[in-house]
Amino acid sequence: MFSTATVVTIGGGEQASFWDCNWIGGRALKLSFPDLYNHSILKNRSVVAALLGAGWVHDLWHGNVNNILPQFILLPRVIRDARITLIAGQHDAINCTAGGAEYSARLAYDMQFSDRPRTELESLICKVWTTGLVKFF
Repeated sequence: MFSTATVVTIGGGEQASFWDCNWIGGRALKLSFPDLYNHSILKNRSVVAALLGAGWVHDLWHGNVNNILPQFILLPRVIRDARITLIAGQHDAINCTAGGAEYSARLAYDMQFSDRPRTELESLICKVWTTGLVKFF
C-alpha cells in the first residue's frame, strides 16, 4: 500500500532503497525485476550505493545467472532512460500520490481503512483513560 500511494524523488540517493522504493517508473524495482531481486545478495542497498560502482551488478555475481539474463540486460536501459541525477547532500523525498496531499502516517492509516464503516466506538478505542505519566510510557 505504501509504495502505491507514494513516489520517491531522489536527491542524493542515500535514504531511498534501490529495490524497495518506487524511485523509477512509479514502481519498485523488486516488482518490475523480480528475478534480479531474488538473486541479489544485498537487497537493502541505497540508490547511491547501488548505482555508483555498479554495486547492484556485483550483488548478482554468484550461482547460476542464466535465468536472470533478460532482466539483467533490461534494467540498465531503464535506469539510463530515467536520467537520474544524484545530488550529494540533498535528501530523498517521499511524496504522496493521493490527491497531492503530503504523506503522513495519518494519511496512510486513512487510506488503508477508507472502506471501513465509521462507528461511534472509534473515539473510545483511541482515547486513553489514564494519567499523562502512564500515557508517556
